[in-house]
Amino acid sequence: MRPLTFEERYSFGTRELERLASQLYLPNNIKAEVGHKFYKLLEGNMTQGRATEVTLGCLIYHYCKAYGYPLEMRDIAGVLGADKWRMFKSYTRMQRRLGLGYVPVDAGSLIPKYVEMLELPYSVVAEAARNLKKVEKTGCTPRTKAITSIYLTGKVTLAELKRKCNVSEMGVRGCMGKLKQ
Repeated sequence: MRPLTFEERYSFGTRELERLASQLYLPNNIKAEVGHKFYKLLEGNMTQGRATEVTLGCLIYHYCKAYGYPLEMRDIAGVLGADKWRMFKSYTRMQRRLGLGYVPVDAGSLIPKYVEMLELPYSVVAEAARNLKKVEKTGCTPRTKAITSIYLTGKVTLAELKRKCNVSEMGVRGCMGKLKQ
């Protein structure tokens, strides 16, 4: 079996990127950045031995974090049907090798996503953003900070958060405990 040519790999990668972009509702600027970086990786022959889907998933995750788009690795792994931890491992390796740099996740960018998941009115986003200023100093993960700030609005119960957002009650309670200190 002959190895794929550059054009064949690029063609497959762009089709896969289009599929992922439509399933993840990616904005065009992120899709363009990922496509450009993927082309550069192919050009430098840096994708050998890596699954194209995983490479694209890692690039999508990186640029979503960089642009503040509320997409988590679990969302990308779910669409790809891949293991989230394998994706994180690949992302860390790729980040180091390509010098992508560390981009911290902003808890504020996650609030609208969780408000939508909880089917709350959009006015809750502004109230949760105000609460986020209090929660920022707790040292919790960005995801837990976002969910705790929504919980502080009083419009949702811990049981609803657990069921709809797949978050542990202990994480939210722990963040609340740090808030009271």
